[in-house]
Amino acid sequence: MSQIKRGERHLTANQCIFLANIVGTDQKEALLNLAIEKSKTKEESKIWSDIVKKISAACIAGIVAAACLTGPVVTPHLRYKR
Repeated sequence: MSQIKRGERHLTANQCIFLANIVGTDQKEALLNLAIEKSKTKEESKIWSDIVKKISAACIAGIVAAACLTGPVVTPHLRYKR
């Protein structure tokens, strides 16, 4: 553990997935962040970061598209009793 904290060693993919499951985070996101951490050059790190941004943008676009397909949200008129 101390070697990981000092940056001398990184988690393996299996360890990363195991910890993501325990903590309750997304496995894919954890693996992408691990790849960014393990990058040996700035260029490699930038490419992984760009991939994460593109995936995030695609997810947001999908959510917006799905929201547009459902139509407007209609709320019922609420009457208050006095």
